[in-house]
This record gives sequence, C-alpha cells and structure tokens, in this order.
Amino acid sequence: MALAIRNSTFNDDLKCSLLEYEILDKCQGCSLKCICDRIEQVVEDYMEKTTEVVNNFSFE
Repeated sequence: MALAIRNSTFNDDLKCSLLEYEILDKCQGCSLKCICDRIEQVVEDYMEKTTEVVNNFSFE
C-alpha cells in the first residue's frame, strides 16, 4: 500500500485493482472502503511532507 501511494505521487494513478479487474462492481460492502475513503488525504499529506524546493530559477 505504501508503494502504491508513493508511485501515485510520480504521475501514476492510484486506483482500485478490485474494481479495475472487475472482482467487485462497486465499493459498497468492501472491507477496504474505510481506507479508500481517506487515501487521497494520505497522498496529499505525503506529497506535502516530502516535497521540498531545493532551488529557485529566474530567467530574466
């Protein structure tokens, strides 16, 4: 799961493989729904915490 979150921050998509491979047809009743409901915030928090500006450039 941590690797999926990390990869999603490098222009990869964070998506549900259960829906993608049609193992489930909807999220209702899925035991992972409580995680999925909050995963976008986890990704945003990760990006904010790990993104650092190392240099600024000016083209004048």
